[in-house]
Amino acid sequence: MSKTKTKGRSISRVKRGNQKRNKLIKKGKLKPKSHSPFVAAQAAKGAENRAKKDRAKKKNQDNGVKVRMEVEEDVEVPEEDMMDEDDALMLHRLSKGKGAAVRGDSYDEDDDLADMEEEAVKRYEERRGTGKVERALLPTKTKEGVHMKTVEVEDKEEEDSDEEGEDEEEAMDDQEDEEDGEQDDGLVLDGQGSKSVVSLLAEREEALAKLKLRVGTLASNFVEAPEERMHQLDKLVKMIDAVPVQIKGVGFKLVVTTVIELLKDIIPSYPISAHSQQDSQVMQKKETLRLQKFEGGILSSAKSVLVKLEKLIKVPHTVTTPCGLHALRSACDLLVTHPQFNYSQNILKLVVPAMDSPSAAVRSTVLSAVQQVFREDKRGESTLVAARYIRGHVKARRYRCRPEMVEAFLAVRLSYIERALADKQEEREREEAKKKTRKGREEMSKRERKRQRQLKKVEREMLEARGEEAKEVRNRNYTEVSKIIFEILFRVIKSVEEHGMNRLLPAALRCISAFCHTINVDFFDDLLKVMSDLVKGGTLKRGDELLCIKTAFDVLSGPGEFLTYDPGNFSRALFQHLPQLTAHTSAWKKDGEIGQRPVSVACAIVKKMLVARKRLVSKDLVQCFAKGMAKASLQLEDEGDQIEVLSTLDEVRRSHVATFASLLDTEEEQVPLASVAGLGIGAAKQVNSFSMWELKPMLRHSSREVALAAAKVLNSK
Repeated sequence: MSKTKTKGRSISRVKRGNQKRNKLIKKGKLKPKSHSPFVAAQAAKGAENRAKKDRAKKKNQDNGVKVRMEVEEDVEVPEEDMMDEDDALMLHRLSKGKGAAVRGDSYDEDDDLADMEEEAVKRYEERRGTGKVERALLPTKTKEGVHMKTVEVEDKEEEDSDEEGEDEEEAMDDQEDEEDGEQDDGLVLDGQGSKSVVSLLAEREEALAKLKLRVGTLASNFVEAPEERMHQLDKLVKMIDAVPVQIKGVGFKLVVTTVIELLKDIIPSYPISAHSQQDSQVMQKKETLRLQKFEGGILSSAKSVLVKLEKLIKVPHTVTTPCGLHALRSACDLLVTHPQFNYSQNILKLVVPAMDSPSAAVRSTVLSAVQQVFREDKRGESTLVAARYIRGHVKARRYRCRPEMVEAFLAVRLSYIERALADKQEEREREEAKKKTRKGREEMSKRERKRQRQLKKVEREMLEARGEEAKEVRNRNYTEVSKIIFEILFRVIKSVEEHGMNRLLPAALRCISAFCHTINVDFFDDLLKVMSDLVKGGTLKRGDELLCIKTAFDVLSGPGEFLTYDPGNFSRALFQHLPQLTAHTSAWKKDGEIGQRPVSVACAIVKKMLVARKRLVSKDLVQCFAKGMAKASLQLEDEGDQIEVLSTLDEVRRSHVATFASLLDTEEEQVPLASVAGLGIGAAKQVNSFSMWELKPMLRHSSREVALAAAKVLNSK
C-alpha cells in the first residue's frame, strides 16, 4: 500500500531565495543591494500593509487578545532597547500556537512575514549611517511572552554575492558552523590570523621534540667515534645560535649542556700543544696526524663555544638572565673539570670579575668554582693566574668590591709553603756540606771533575723522575701567590685605617687568621699595631671589631707566641663586648650578615686568650672573664648560644682549676681589688662580687641541655 504524499503550499524559487536573503540581512550577515527592487516594492505597498495591520489589531482586540509591554518602574529601559508593538504582537501569536482559533480568520502568515521583512529593512537603513548593525540573539521566554534580544556589532565589509537561493544559504551556514566550532574549542581568531594558546603550545612541544631528537642523534653519533666525527660536534656548536624562537631558553640550555658534557669527556688531562706549519711538513705516522687533527678540532670547538658564552657572561644585565646564568655555570663546570686545559686562563679571566656582580646567584656560582679550583690545584699554576686577576680587579675598583673577591683566598692551599720552608732548610744544610768539601774539589784532576759533572746530570734526571722538579715549580708558584694575597689583605686593612669602613675587612681578617702561620715575624708588630688602632678608634661595626680581636689573638697564640706584646687593648675591648652579646646577636640576625655568630666568635677568642695562652694570663683576668661569661649565659635568649658559652666556661675551668674554684666557693673571703691589670676598675668590681650566682638559676632552665651544661660547671668543685 503506497503512502500518499501531501503537497504543501507551493512558493516560487525567487520568493524563497528572497526570504532566505532577507533573513541573512536581518542577522547582519549581508547587505541589501543599493537599488534593490525589494526595497522599492515594499515602499509601494507600505500603505496597504499598514492598513492590514490595523485590521488585524482591531480583530485581536475583539477576540480578547491584549498585548502589553510591562516595564518595571524602578528600571529605566533605553528607548533603542524597547521592542516594537508589531514585533511583540507577532511573537505573542507565535507563542500561543498556530491554531486558527487564536489567529482569527483574517490572519495571514504571508502578511506577517512581509511586515517583518519591511521592518528589518527599515531598521537596517536607519543604522546604516552609524556604522553598526544589530545582530539577533536567542529569544527569552517569560510569562508575558517571548522577548527578542539584539546586540550592536561593528559593520564589517563583506563581499556582495550575486548568487541567490539555496547555494548561498548553505555556504553561509557552513561558515557559521565553522566559527561556532572554533569558539567551542577555545580558539581566538582576529583579522590578522593570530594563533591560539593551544596551537602555540603544540608547536612549542613539537619544536622541542625535534630539537631533542636532533641533539641526541648528533651526540650519540659523535660519542661512538670522536676522533673521526668532529664535524658532528661542530654542528652541535652551530646549533647554539640556531635554536627556534619558541624554545629559545630551554633549547639553549639543552644544546649548551650537551656540548659542554661532550667537551668534558674528550678533553685530555694535559695541555694541548700547538702544532706549527713546520710540524705538518715533517713526515709523521698516521696515528700522530690523526691525534693532531683531533686535538685541533677540540681547541676550535671549545673556542667557538666559549666565544658564544662570553657574549652572555660579559654583559652585566644578561648574565643574570636564566640563559646567562646557565652559560656561567657551564663555563665554571668546564674550568673545574679541566683546570689544565689551554683555555682555562681565558675562563678565569672571564668569570673572576663576576664575583663582584650585584646578583647573589652569580657571585655564589663563581665563588664555589674558583674555590674548588684552588683546593684541587697541586702545581699552583691556576691559583697564581686567578690570584693575579683578583688583584687586578680589586686594584681597579680601589678596594671597593664585594667580600667574595677576598673570601675566595680562604681555599688556597698555603700549607705547601711550610713544606717549602723545610725543603729550603735542608738545601742550606747541603750547601754548607758542599762548602766544606770545596777544597777537596779544587784538588781534583780534570778527569775527576768531568765525572762529577756527569753524576750531577744523572742526579738531576733522577729528581725529575721522582717529581722533584714539579715540587720546585709548586713552591715557587705558591710563594708568589702568598705575596699577592698578603698584599691585598694589608692594603685592605690600611684602606680602613685611612678612608673608613670597607666591605672587604671581615673577609680580610678571616684570611689573616687562616694564613698567619705564613706571615714573616717582622710584620707582626706593624700588623698588631694597626689592628689595635682600629679597635680603639671605635669606627668598626660590632661584628667586625670582634673579628679584629680574634685575628689578633690568633696571631699571638700561633706564630707570634714568643713575641713580647701586651694584648691589653684587645682584652679590654672583648670584656666590654661580653654584656652586649645579646644585642650583637639581634643585630646580626637583622642585618642577615654572612659568617659566624657573634657568640661563637667571642667564645673562640676566650679559648685563645685563656686556654691557649694560659701561662701568660693572671688569676684576676681569668676570674673577670669567667664572671662575665656567666652573666652573658644568663642574658642570652637562644639555647644554642647559652650551651656554647657554658661549654667554653667549662673549658676555662679545666685549664684554671684552682683559680676557678675560688669563684664557686661562697664561703671564701674575697680581697677587694683596686683594678685588674689590663681591664680597669669596672672589672675589679665584678671580681669582688664573690661567687658566680648566675649559674644557680641555669640549673632550673626549661631546656634540659642548658641545665646539664650549667650543672657540669658547678659540680666541678
